[in-house]
Amino acid sequence: MAIPDYPSTLPKPSMGNYSLKPQSGKIRTEMEGGPARVRRRSLSVPVDVQVLFKFDRKEFGIFQKFYREDLFDGASYFNIKLVNGAGEHIVKARFKDEYEASVDKHENFWQVSGTLEAMNMPLIS
Repeated sequence: MAIPDYPSTLPKPSMGNYSLKPQSGKIRTEMEGGPARVRRRSLSVPVDVQVLFKFDRKEFGIFQKFYREDLFDGASYFNIKLVNGAGEHIVKARFKDEYEASVDKHENFWQVSGTLEAMNMPLIS
């Protein structure tokens, strides 16, 4: 089964509330004496990405359909263009939890926020 792409008709995440937080990729074992032993758990460490989308009513409807049908209520991975220190790249991600949506004060736009779990974020070469 192919990984779906984030709809090209929808705006990319806003940089206003954007943040990255790598998940822990190590195991720490406290020793009875001396320093703790720390070792790498995996070479592929997911990165939590806080995102905020700003949609008009129609775009929000497209997003809801994509989330429900293509992502099976957020359980599946999808391809999306995200930004990190290496620039803007398409990565595989999924929603870590349910998204939150609210209408802005002028009732023109929906603000949708959530946390994506991004796999294999590229590094600068």
